[in-house]
Amino acid sequence: MTTQQYCLELLDAVEEAGQDPQLAYLVRSRLRRSLIALERGRSDERAGEGLLAEAPPEIRDLTKALAARVVWLCQPSEALDVRWKREWTDVFTSVSELRAWVRTSDSIAAN
Repeated sequence: MTTQQYCLELLDAVEEAGQDPQLAYLVRSRLRRSLIALERGRSDERAGEGLLAEAPPEIRDLTKALAARVVWLCQPSEALDVRWKREWTDVFTSVSELRAWVRTSDSIAAN
């Protein structure tokens, strides 16, 4: 499995878990794993050869904002289901944009 395939699989798992507010902490850990894989690549491939190395600035910004938003979203300070309903749509949109970039990026296809 390539890094691209691995990242797509992780992002799909984020989306799947994101359908249920009860799985908020699972979503956070899955998203974190996805972002690390995008940054570093798979552990069994070349170290430091993640997909974000060649990503345009807007994709790098998207990943940073997504990581920060999900940490905030999963905080227990507010009723989780209220916050989840209000904010998950934006997170889901960002995950979808990231997945689309991973699928279509020409620089990734070589990995």
